[in-house]
Amino acid sequence: MTQMAQQEPTQATKTPTDAGAAKPPKEERIPRRHTPHAGNRVRTLVILFAVLLAVGFVVARIPKVREDKTANALAEKVRTTPPSVYVEHPHRADPISGLTLPGETEAFNQTIIYARVNGYIKEWFHDIGDRVKKDELLATIDAPELDQQLAQAEAALAARDADVKLAEAEDEFARVSLVRWEEAAPKGAVSKQELDQKRAEYKVAEAKLNAARSQVDLARANVKRLEFWEGFKSVVAPFDGVIYQRHIDIGSLITAGSASSTTPLFTIERADVIRAYIQVPQAVAELIKVGMHAKITAPEYPGRVFDGYVDRTARAIDQKSRTLKVEALVKNPDYTLVTGMYIGATFEMERKDPPWVIRASALHVRSVGSQVAIVSSDGKLEFRNVAIVDDRGATIDVTGDLKADDWLALNLSTELRDGDHVHPEPYETTTQPK
Repeated sequence: MTQMAQQEPTQATKTPTDAGAAKPPKEERIPRRHTPHAGNRVRTLVILFAVLLAVGFVVARIPKVREDKTANALAEKVRTTPPSVYVEHPHRADPISGLTLPGETEAFNQTIIYARVNGYIKEWFHDIGDRVKKDELLATIDAPELDQQLAQAEAALAARDADVKLAEAEDEFARVSLVRWEEAAPKGAVSKQELDQKRAEYKVAEAKLNAARSQVDLARANVKRLEFWEGFKSVVAPFDGVIYQRHIDIGSLITAGSASSTTPLFTIERADVIRAYIQVPQAVAELIKVGMHAKITAPEYPGRVFDGYVDRTARAIDQKSRTLKVEALVKNPDYTLVTGMYIGATFEMERKDPPWVIRASALHVRSVGSQVAIVSSDGKLEFRNVAIVDDRGATIDVTGDLKADDWLALNLSTELRDGDHVHPEPYETTTQPK
């Protein structure tokens, strides 16, 4: 305790002078690590960073510049280099041309059979699709009124026959009497007046006999007429053919005639020969001649060809369709073709100047019309006008100023014009367009 008391007065007795002497100088507020060259270092770092940034920008820009130069060079090359196009030579079509046109079939003969007598259908023997021969029985008709008329006519004929026999007897008696009177007249047994009377009676008897015989002929003719109509009670086929329709059934009331209100019996078609009607375009109508061979095909029978020939033409162009109607006769012995079928008719025609065959990709339709592009030896384009003869889809027959050694450009760009340069490349294929 005494020591602590002694030390405390010592600290308390410090003089102001001592306190002022202990105050640190102002320079002690400056950071101890601060140097006069710190500002220069900062500026140097900023400049170095800017230089590095500029160098990095330049380094990054160099590939872009190179790419731009490469692209510009490529663009210039593309601009100055002609485009490549495939080319191919045209060739002539076959001198024998097969012109195929659509058509339709009709039966050679088609007849609607009507009844010739009134009555009822007693029985029918053939239905649709049946093949029948000429004069084959199709149906029978029950005609009671006609039967009664025939019976009456036969009775009248018998009565007329009896009248003839009576007239013959009277005529014979008159003849015998006249002979007797003529033998007795020279002897004076009869007077001249009596003789004349017997001669007149004989003439009257002959006239009656002739009249009776005429009545017999008239009655017999009436019987034959009714027997003729009796024959129509049996309905027969008018020709070899196929029953196309049956319009009646057993018990159907039948009226004779062919008026619009009359019910027909059958419709029969002759189908061993078929008529094919084809509409030929005006452009080739003059090439179709009567007697020309025609090959008929039907989509239902692929690979089968039916022989036919041109039988006749209308010899006039239809003003609406601008086509010539042609009729061809087609052999159809097995009745394969039927009425109303869609068929194709191919006509073989010999052409003196066959058209050129080109691919569809070689044809260019422009405002001036159909054209082809010819590539010259120096790669220059020349467009020429052509006329289309036949378009078959993949290939087209055309006429125009073409040669066999001309190179035709295929799939040409619409931006190319006459006089432009292209780089031709022959089109390689294993087959030629046909």
